[in-house]
Amino acid sequence: MRLILLFAKRYLLVKQRTFAINIISWVTIIGLAIGAASIIVLLSSFNALESMIYESQGNFRPELLIESNKGRLFDADSAKGKLEGIEEIQHLSEVYEGYAFLQIPHSYGDSSATKNVVVRYRGVDKSYNEVYAFSSILTEGYHIPFEQDSLALYMGRNLFAEHKLYFQDWPYLYAPTEDVLLEDIDRWNGYVRLSTPGQTSLGRRTPSLPLQPMGLFLTGDEQFDVHYVFGHINHLRKLNPSHKGMVSQLGLSLNSNTDIAKVKTAIQQRLGSYFNVLDRRDQDASVYRIVKLERFFMVVILAFIVGIISFNMIAALSMLIMEKQQDIVMLRALGAKRRTIFSLYLFQGMFGAAIATVLGVILGSLIVVVQDKFGLVNFPQPNPEAIPIPYPVDWRLTDVLLIALMMLGITCLASLYPAWRASKVK
Repeated sequence: MRLILLFAKRYLLVKQRTFAINIISWVTIIGLAIGAASIIVLLSSFNALESMIYESQGNFRPELLIESNKGRLFDADSAKGKLEGIEEIQHLSEVYEGYAFLQIPHSYGDSSATKNVVVRYRGVDKSYNEVYAFSSILTEGYHIPFEQDSLALYMGRNLFAEHKLYFQDWPYLYAPTEDVLLEDIDRWNGYVRLSTPGQTSLGRRTPSLPLQPMGLFLTGDEQFDVHYVFGHINHLRKLNPSHKGMVSQLGLSLNSNTDIAKVKTAIQQRLGSYFNVLDRRDQDASVYRIVKLERFFMVVILAFIVGIISFNMIAALSMLIMEKQQDIVMLRALGAKRRTIFSLYLFQGMFGAAIATVLGVILGSLIVVVQDKFGLVNFPQPNPEAIPIPYPVDWRLTDVLLIALMMLGITCLASLYPAWRASKVK
């Protein structure tokens, strides 16, 4: 083996009689190194993008989410009773959701002008901020804990801007209900109105509750920012009185340094198959699936390019075999077996791949470190005066090992045919 490596090193580093062999060999090594560096930079970018998505979800998604897989709603007390005794749970928040019409009266211009918008309302309790970090996504207004008597109403910033609202406007919320009189159904189309103090209720027996706009939130998720409004859970449950004690989901925050996967499994076992227990990646699985698919296909494309570059290795080894036929005959005369000749030229290709991998890892890691420290490449900004945001990168050892295996594997395949040809020389 030592003799084979010695020959492989000499053939690669020593100048050949046909200088083109050296040129092709080093062009191949440089090309493979650039390919390895590109894959390292690409994987580092996707790693950082995935981490950034995961961290941003901490602003509006709980560490663990419990929902029913048998219907939209479930009894909160029953589910909470099964969670008793799990010490890793720090806070628990009840969430009740539904769809409603948001009637927007404009206080400017024509006072009678109104607009109806379908929104999704979310009723939350006083622990909501502890679990979902709600105060961190508020852009205007201020956070008031959702206590028992809270009348606060929060709206998505894009919803607020899209319909040109003002804070002095008092939006009204309507939702389908079964608890109205027949004459009210004919008159009010089966909708209950949540109105402000001093306003006349829409039906003689429909509730009239004050909801005060207190602020706007922005999550970066269009689903929330355009369609959601938030209020106290007890008030919004009155849109459907039959849903008393029911919730759409339970959000959990855990103690620090807790093994989320372990707690998730324990909770799932307690709740049984009628419930789904989701971590943040499960809650937005489509986004992570897209990121992983993009990462996979980009790596496949770059691996394909590296494979094309490695064809130069076939040319270089084939020319080397033609030049070294006398050496092969001499080695055969000295007793070298076909397997020895095969290994010699296979290791010739692998030796070049090892050099290319080392150079590529150094180059790619250097690019990642420079980008991380100095931020040479920034996100494109629509406003040239905006503060530049560096593109994030995250170097990982597992990526380097993956690239090394891929490079050696591709080069090994490319070197098989020339090595086989060399072993057939008589």
